[in-house]
Amino acid sequence: MRASVKIFRDTYVDSVVQLRGMRVMRELEGVEWASAAMATPANVETLRAEGVDDADVEGAGSNDFFLVARASSDVIASKALAAGESAVFSSGQPDDGRGGAQAARSLPESSAMPQTRKAARMAARPVAPTPAKSVVPGPRSRAAANGAAD
Repeated sequence: MRASVKIFRDTYVDSVVQLRGMRVMRELEGVEWASAAMATPANVETLRAEGVDDADVEGAGSNDFFLVARASSDVIASKALAAGESAVFSSGQPDDGRGGAQAARSLPESSAMPQTRKAARMAARPVAPTPAKSVVPGPRSRAAANGAAD
């Protein structure tokens, strides 16, 4: 049985969302093994250990997300990948016109994390410089500085 792989280049997916995709794929009857993760060197080695062809993961890097399923047939493996993709990339929120959740996960656009209203207000506030404080030594500090003992 051959594993089917789908790689999403330059796409970050949170680990909790990865687990959701993996669970959905593994629940399908006929799926022997499935995974959803970032293509870190360690994860690519795991794929190879599970029988994934080198050609299927060639060029995959840490900034890439992958889905993989090994099933009793190619048809079931394809269905598992489709189910995993749907579970990972459906946000349950209305499309914002830019691709919804997909746009938020694409690395070029992910430098700005979604903010809560409070965090957005805090970020918008101007930060006044903190005035330097004058330190005036007290009587004990002067005595210590002059070498006197208590």
